[in-house]
Amino acid sequence: MRYISIVLVVAEILLSGVTSAIVMPGMSQLKARSIEREQQIVLAKRMLRSQTAPNKNEERTIGTSFTKVAEQLKAGTSKAADSAKLKGWLLINKPVDKALDALKLNTGVDNAILNPKLKLLDNYVNMFNEKHPKKQITLAGALISRYGDEALVNALVTARQAENSRNIAIKLQKQQMEGWLNSQLSIGNVLDKLKLNTGVEEAILHPNLKILDNYVNMFRKKNPEQHVSLVGALTSRYGDEPLANALVTARQADNSNTFLKRLQAEQLADWGSNQMPVNEVFSLLKVKDDDIRALISPKLVTLNKYIKLFNLRQNRLERTDLFKVLRAGFGENEFAILVSRAMDDPLMAAVASKYQRVEFKRWIRYDYDPIKVLNDVFKKDNLAAATTREQSILDTYRPIYYKAKRLDNVDIDVAPRRS
Repeated sequence: MRYISIVLVVAEILLSGVTSAIVMPGMSQLKARSIEREQQIVLAKRMLRSQTAPNKNEERTIGTSFTKVAEQLKAGTSKAADSAKLKGWLLINKPVDKALDALKLNTGVDNAILNPKLKLLDNYVNMFNEKHPKKQITLAGALISRYGDEALVNALVTARQAENSRNIAIKLQKQQMEGWLNSQLSIGNVLDKLKLNTGVEEAILHPNLKILDNYVNMFRKKNPEQHVSLVGALTSRYGDEPLANALVTARQADNSNTFLKRLQAEQLADWGSNQMPVNEVFSLLKVKDDDIRALISPKLVTLNKYIKLFNLRQNRLERTDLFKVLRAGFGENEFAILVSRAMDDPLMAAVASKYQRVEFKRWIRYDYDPIKVLNDVFKKDNLAAATTREQSILDTYRPIYYKAKRLDNVDIDVAPRRS
């Protein structure tokens, strides 16, 4: 096709290699260049005459093809120049930090990461390492030497979120962590470097927590004899109780967060492996602090998950359930009162009534008549000594008990405490 011929001619002209001007002895350099230019124009005209006039579509195609070829030639020339530059630097053993300056990557670490020339520095680092195997350096190391460890950490947080810098950020981050590992940096020190030391609530939601998680995995592989974990690191810094409650709160706000879900599961597993008693977990979660709202608190979800893990290690007689743990944790009398109070709240009435039914069934199973409930549960000798709430509970329980036992309903006025 005609436009292909023209594009080829243009390419040759751009490369200045199609023809060479015949330079006569004594001819000036300026005149020689003029003759060379005329020869190139004549060649182009001859090629054009050999074809019919192009239509508009062909003209557009020619223009597009010309642009593409020009861009390719320009890119190729630039790439060749960059390669020659790096080889020249390597020939004179130019230090990597000097190469960083030469590439104008010295205006701030954030700018350096986003600068396309960072790829050239990366290439030069690889070339330098190949030539000097005993003087190994990394791209991350070069940036750290110039800007500092923490500055790179902060810059990578932003760079990871941008599409055009995510890949290089991941590479730099891996190199940085490998440097920490080679320096035998403790997990606690890395936690500090990553600014995860400002509070457990902030730490578990900070994007750098996943970096710490990666470092923990790398550390574990290098030091298999040391039993380390991300939860262990957070627990060492903040304690079991704050971490547990921070996870409960965070998961309540975002229950779909798989990372938080994993952290919570790991904490429960740690408790289980340490055979932590269920009543300790109840106390650790501060369930009682929520008063009647404890019955609908997400803390109970966590507590119930641990109960299931706990039961896996127990024989049938030692297993427990959520109701038993709550009754023991609050105390039987206080739990009965709390459930009764919760039934007055429209938001909790349905849940509270379920607990009360379980409670009443237990009393009936153990043959707790209303008098025994008054004496043994509420620790009162007579009905007059009972509080209004306790009397209300007895009034609710009495007909249920007598119906279950198929007995007549009997009023209670005075009931001596049974020994």
